[in-house]
Amino acid sequence: MLEHFQGSFNEKVISLYFKLKEFNSWCTENSGDFKGFDLTNTWAPYITSWLAEVRANSTANVELLLEQETWQPTSSLELHSVSSTRLLSRYFELYSFLDKLEWEDREQYAHFVRVFAESVAVTLREYCVQSSRLLRSLHEKRSGLLDSLQRTRGHSASMVAGETPRSPIPNTQSLLMDSPGMESDDQGDFYRVSQKACVLLNNIEMVRQKMQQLCSAMHIDQAFTQAAEQAMANSVLSAQRIASMPYMDNEDSNISGAVAEGVSLEMQNTASIVFNSLASMSNALAIKLCAPLYEILVSIAAMPSGFNKFIHGISFFDKKSNGPRCVL
Repeated sequence: MLEHFQGSFNEKVISLYFKLKEFNSWCTENSGDFKGFDLTNTWAPYITSWLAEVRANSTANVELLLEQETWQPTSSLELHSVSSTRLLSRYFELYSFLDKLEWEDREQYAHFVRVFAESVAVTLREYCVQSSRLLRSLHEKRSGLLDSLQRTRGHSASMVAGETPRSPIPNTQSLLMDSPGMESDDQGDFYRVSQKACVLLNNIEMVRQKMQQLCSAMHIDQAFTQAAEQAMANSVLSAQRIASMPYMDNEDSNISGAVAEGVSLEMQNTASIVFNSLASMSNALAIKLCAPLYEILVSIAAMPSGFNKFIHGISFFDKKSNGPRCVL
């Protein structure tokens, strides 16, 4: 009967399930021999098909969400954009629905939650990958920025060594600037971080917070906290290493390899383990997303003049949230 509705969420089908479940409860209390209908075997194919459809559409939903993104902060205080809050909102609703089913076969229910976790993992990974590409594109719009930063490093090193600078500090626009055609004699304004770059970083932090809230809703707060702490302790690139490195390769194979390995491994385990890996993956991807911007920040840090103005209000990798926070 239900095969005609498989693959999509149908309110009438779900309403029928809850009515029959209520009837079964009445039968258990008031009927001797008849214990009600076998809801588990009847509805299991429908739930399985529906969750598989959610999983299959995860990537497409992220792409649609980013197509509708304006990259404008939601307010002067909330510096993320709407995509970061909408990304996981539907998964809160999905889990609430799964929880209300009160599925009797707990082993089968665990399978449902594992499929649910895989959908969340795919969604998170795709969103972070797309955000990372967008951030990298901010660097690649203009040719010669990295070369100019290399010359800047050479200039600063010469000044420290007491040598005559080989070349002046290049007068070019940062790819992260809001107004690419604008020039400035003030190095602080000159290397101003764009609003879009800050929004991108804030979005990843907001997604991480939403992921933690989802874990809390699933009553695995302690597991999430332990996984996050372990991820930060064992991360390929910690915030301290990033801050101390003079140069960082944007395409660090160790990061992408560690994330990919973690995802493929953890998805074979139980639902709680999968969500623990999501905590690790979220932090690792946040670090990876920060890497290109840290490269420029560290390079400019060697410049005594203007750097304090450049760094105005910007605080990356807040200790309280373990994530990037960029304030314009």
